[in-house]
Amino acid sequence: MIANFFSKTRPINFLILSVLIIVVYIIGLGNNLSGGFSFMFLIKKSAFLIPIILVIFILNFIIRKNLLTEDNTYAIFFYIMMLGFFSNSF
Repeated sequence: MIANFFSKTRPINFLILSVLIIVVYIIGLGNNLSGGFSFMFLIKKSAFLIPIILVIFILNFIIRKNLLTEDNTYAIFFYIMMLGFFSNSF
C-alpha cells in the first residue's frame, strides 16, 4: 500500500509528507521537553520548523534535477523518517 502511494509524484504526496514532518517534529519536541512549556518556547521551535520544510523541498528539487529517483517521492519519505529517528537534532 505504501509502495503504491509513493510510487508516483502527486501534490497529495507532498501534503501528506508535510503533515508527516510536522507530526515527527512534534513528537521530537515532546521527547526533548525537559523544562516548562511556554508561548515563547513554542514560537522558537516553530520558527525552526519552517527551514526544515524548506530543506525538504530543496532536497526534492535536487533529486528531480539530477534524476536520482524516477518519478516517486521515496527519497523525501526516507529523509523524513531519518529526521524522525534522529529527533534529538531538533
